[in-house]
Amino acid sequence: MATHQSVEQILAKAREEHTKKLDAISALATARQAVITAEANHKKRLEDFKKQLDTELKTIKDNHARAFHAAVTAGNSPAELRKLGLTDPRTTKRTPRTRPPANPPAVKSAEDHGPEDHHGHQ
Repeated sequence: MATHQSVEQILAKAREEHTKKLDAISALATARQAVITAEANHKKRLEDFKKQLDTELKTIKDNHARAFHAAVTAGNSPAELRKLGLTDPRTTKRTPRTRPPANPPAVKSAEDHGPEDHHGHQ
């Protein structure tokens, strides 16, 4: 004998299933928003950190340039310092230029070959 559920029981079961779906959607939406927020924060923090590192590097390079200038002012010549492996930090190393490849010879088209018969017939 099959038991019949009341209307209230059916609606309660439907509400429970609906609530489970809504809870899953809520969790998914919350997780997605957390990713969006984290990505935005990550990008901002990387930009800030890069600026900080760039500033630190500039300060270090400026100190290097001042130290080199102080060494020259103290009586060392730039040539002497170069012999010791201490180059002027204000000079930049030039990268060697690469030559562009030579233009390849133009490929002749069939029209340029004249009235030749390409099938061996004459």
